[in-house]
Amino acid sequence: MTDDGEILDEEVLEKIMNLSGQESPVSINANVIEKLQSREKEAIHNIKNESKEVNQEYFVMEMDKLDHRADDLKISLDRQRNAIRLEIRTMRREYRSVQQLEEKVVLQRKIRNLEQKESKLRKEINELEDQIDTKKEVLIDEIEKRLDAQAEVKELFTIRWKII
Repeated sequence: MTDDGEILDEEVLEKIMNLSGQESPVSINANVIEKLQSREKEAIHNIKNESKEVNQEYFVMEMDKLDHRADDLKISLDRQRNAIRLEIRTMRREYRSVQQLEEKVVLQRKIRNLEQKESKLRKEINELEDQIDTKKEVLIDEIEKRLDAQAEVKELFTIRWKII
């Protein structure tokens, strides 16, 4: 910031910082200090807003990923489960039409194995939902921590320059 209160572009400041100079004690006008503090508050506000936007984009994107992944996996498992159910129904029809005890026992064993497979898939679906819920909870906790983050300003140095 100039003595007149004009805010300099970052590019100009970088160029000034690359110039050689000499060190000497200086005093800074109280009016300039007030303007710098006001500028500091504005910068903190802008940084917080940018951080909120980035966090929101991240949160929405990650939640969408989790939802899509869960949906894809559930659809796949549901298809497998439906195929097994169809096979069970087919075997039950076949079971009712068979007369030989040996064949009935074999078919019952196959039906029972398929029912166990179906049960296992149902458990996998529940476990999948639990895993996704856990990941969502971790994501929510992470975002809450980011929202609680505080900006801290430390004065590293103050410079005053005069270009001759």
